[in-house]
Order: sequence, then C-alpha cells, then structure tokens
Amino acid sequence: MVLVVMDAHMCRRGFRAVRSKGLVLLGALSLLSAATLSLLPSVASASSTTTTTTGTTLYVTPGGSETTCSAIAPCSLTHAITLANGTTGDTIMVGAGTYDTGAHSTNTNLKTGTIKITASMTIMGAGADQTFIGGTSTSDQVAGSVFEITTSTTTTPVVTISGVTIQYGNSTSTINGGGILNFGTLTATNDTISGNSASGTVIAGGIYNYNGTVTLAASIVADQVSGRDCGGSITDAGYNLESGTSCGFSAINHSLQSTNPLLGSLANNGGPTQTIAIPSSSSAYDVIPSSSTLCSGGSITLNSSSITIPSTDQRGVLRLPSGAAGCDIGAYQVGSISLTPQTLPPAHLNQSYSATFTTTNTYQPAYTITSGALPEGLTLDTTTGTISGTPKQVGN
Repeated sequence: MVLVVMDAHMCRRGFRAVRSKGLVLLGALSLLSAATLSLLPSVASASSTTTTTTGTTLYVTPGGSETTCSAIAPCSLTHAITLANGTTGDTIMVGAGTYDTGAHSTNTNLKTGTIKITASMTIMGAGADQTFIGGTSTSDQVAGSVFEITTSTTTTPVVTISGVTIQYGNSTSTINGGGILNFGTLTATNDTISGNSASGTVIAGGIYNYNGTVTLAASIVADQVSGRDCGGSITDAGYNLESGTSCGFSAINHSLQSTNPLLGSLANNGGPTQTIAIPSSSSAYDVIPSSSTLCSGGSITLNSSSITIPSTDQRGVLRLPSGAAGCDIGAYQVGSISLTPQTLPPAHLNQSYSATFTTTNTYQPAYTITSGALPEGLTLDTTTGTISGTPKQVGN
C-alpha cells in the first residue's frame, strides 16, 4: 500500500518534505490491496485578507436567497451589493463556489450582467482558487464587465476585492475592462483575473483603470480570451504576475511579466468545493519571500488604507509553513503535512485490526482512497483516518 500525503494542490510542500528524507511511506499492512490513501484538507470559511471597516458584514453564498444577508441566512451576491451600495464601508463575505452572472446563467438568485459598485465596500472571497465571479465559459460570458466601480459628482468609492477569481467578462463598450472597469479607488489582493474579453477603442480584457486608482498585490492577471491584461495606470504593490506586459509590473517590486502562471482548470482536487490548482513548476509558486508581510501576516498600507494580511490562508493553513523559503502568489497556500505512522502495523487474516493516521496541521483534514481498494472487511473512517475491521482476504 502506498501512502500519499496531498492536498488540493497535490501537497507540494508535503511531497518535497517526504523526498528530502528519502521516504516512500510503504505500509507494512500486507493484507491491504494496492490502495492509495490521500490526505485532503477540509476548507474553513476564513478569508485570505481582512480589512477593518465601520459598516455591516453581509454574507453570501451561490444559492443564497434570503434578504438579511446574515451568517445563518445568507443572500445572493447581487442583493448584498445592492445593500452595500446604499451605505458605506460594508464588508461582503463571499463563500466558496461559482457566482454565475453570465448571459446563460441558470442561477435565479443572481442577476446577470455587470455588477456595479457605487459605494465604498470590501469584497472578501474564500480564495481565488475557490470563489469564482462572472461567467463560467466563453459560451456563458457576462454581457459587459464583471465588475464596474463607478463614481458620482460627490462620491469616489474606495473598494477592496480579495480572494476571488474574476472571469469571463466580455466588454464591448468604447472604454472597457472585461474583468473590471474602474473609475474609483480599487485595491485588489490575492486575486486572479483571467479568461476575460474586450473589444472596442480602449481594449483591456482583464482590468481597465479610467482616471481612478488601482493597486494590485499578490495577484494574477493572465490568460485573457481577448484584449490585453491591463489598461490605464496600475500601481504594482508587489508580487504580482501577468501573462503580458500591459500591467507594467516590475521586477523591482518582485513581480513577473510575460509569465504563464500554469493555471489549472476548475476541477475536483479534494475538499468540498472544486478548485483551481497550480503546479510546483508554476512561476507563482514560492515567489513571495518569507520576510514579506504578504507571507507572514500583519498590517500593510495600500492606497492609504491599512489592510491586515493574516498569517493563514482561508483554511487556517499557515501561508509560511515552518522551514519554507516563501509563499505563493494568490489566496491559497499549501502547508507542510506530516503523516504518522509512516509504516502501518501488520494485519492478519480473520483477526480484528485497527490503525489510525494522525497529522500535525492547523486544520482538520479529511482522508480518502483515490485508487485501488481496501480488502474486504476493512474500512477507512474519512474523518478520523482510522482503518479498522477484520480482513477477510489477503491483499496484493
């Protein structure tokens, strides 16, 4: 039996730690068949970035339909935006999942089309690999920008968007940004803006800043369907990645240009929601050094606003695991996973057996068998990591 320690990103650091010790984690449980045991993280509701505000906290889920937008009675994203536009300083907690505002959306709780923001607010996702806002494909694009941050003669909204993927917007207006069109003051951290389209006089498939202020930190702007990644003035606050050169990211700020982030497709990589994984060969992997606040957590000032970057990702996993050289661009961070025992105790035919795996992590893992099967009579408790029962056949 081969034991594999992994998470939604194939536990990049977990594999590296195993290799460095020369361990292949072979189980001595001779009665087990060739099953592969994988350790998968369960996802908590904590977000990747927090901001202090004076407004109300609103909670949304993909299927939310309530009007109060409370933690126990969440509402739709569009309803929460409507409420937040009527005040100032609200925080919208956007749960994991896909918020389809595309032209062919079947979500009756979400209004399709551009989400317009007219007041200061903070939008916080569960992670750019778990919270997706916009269309779902090139055949289900948003008829316009995914987000438009607008101003009035008396108001310039100050907006923070963190821990989300903004995708499949399609703007065809004269001035356009397929993902985001900004006229206000926008700070985006730990976000991914990808798969958007634009056509017109001023073409920016990803994000266009029109006489406003845009600051990006630890974000990926890449792989638009059409139009360049960025348009207008963009402030590079560090550790960003773009697939072209239009955002103006600079190596001085430890950012990357003309770089393929190797974004995976939305898939079941473990955990309760579908995720987008990056491999260890991605240029977004381990880019941010351990000395940076974006890794270790703490206060950072962007756009004259103090934003607190926590020391953990949305699951509670340390963004800077012990001994790591750095952390990744984006909202998701893989932690080192230590699995014990490394060798299973032997089992005997028709005799009661029990063995429990334990880990040292900051979150509650879940266990699953991804290939092969346990021999008849043995079962795996996916919550406790215990293999138990009375084996009725010899494994191979």
